Amino acid sequence: MADVCTTIFDVLKKEIASLTIAPGAKIGEADVCERFSVTRPVVRAAFQRLQDVGLIEVVPYKGARTTLISLSS
Repeated sequence: MADVCTTIFDVLKKEIASLTIAPGAKIGEADVCERFSVTRPVVRAAFQRLQDVGLIEVVPYKGARTTLISLSS
C-alpha cells in the first residue's frame, strides 16, 4: 500500500504544482480511486500527505480541493 500511496502522492503533487490541476479545483476520492485502480484508504492516505504539505484541503463530508497558490512568496 505504501508504494502505491507514494505514487499517487507524487503524481498529484506534480499535477498540482504544474497547474494541471487548477488551484481551488475539487479532487474526488472516487475519481482518483478509479484512475489509479486503488481503494479509498489508499487515496485517503495520499490525500492526508498532500494536506500535510499544504497542497490540498480536505473538508469532512465535503471533499478535497487544491489550495490556492500564492505567487507573492
